[in-house]
Amino acid sequence: LLTQRLGRQLGFSPRVRRFAAWMTAFEPHAVYYAVPLLTEWIFPVLTLLAITRLIQATRSWMRKDASLSGLWFGLGLLVKPLWMAVPPLLGVGLLVGWMGKAWRPSWRLVTLWCVVVFLLLAPWLVRNRLAFGTWNISSQGPSAAVFYLGSSITSVVERVSYQEAELLVRSRFKDRTGL
Repeated sequence: LLTQRLGRQLGFSPRVRRFAAWMTAFEPHAVYYAVPLLTEWIFPVLTLLAITRLIQATRSWMRKDASLSGLWFGLGLLVKPLWMAVPPLLGVGLLVGWMGKAWRPSWRLVTLWCVVVFLLLAPWLVRNRLAFGTWNISSQGPSAAVFYLGSSITSVVERVSYQEAELLVRSRFKDRTGL
């Protein structure tokens, strides 16, 4: 339904919209195989909601639409930090797109959109700063480096098995961070 709605907003024909909706409905990650929720199922829905509201915001100039687009986009970033570089680029794109209409309202809507996204991300950024010492949205990089690469390096340097190195890395991590 979201794909069909987005297609209507973008001006595609009913035939193209139905085809896109069926393709999206039967995309392997969109088909629920099990009970647990996976980010691959949630992220596309949040992405479609964000883009739909963003298109509405560019046409209506309503603060509500810009805020809801920022809300869905921020939640999408928390679910799957795939769009880490997009907020600044999207904000600039919105500004350029709206500048043809009026300068001040475009700045206000872009600022509002960025503030909503930042307010959603702020608690997670603070958590990662305290836990890993970085203002990164994703904590996968540091933990992957510590637990996977760290175990491999430790096993080579200390000449122990990978399993022993994994236990060493985990205990050192716990001792040094308390996590």
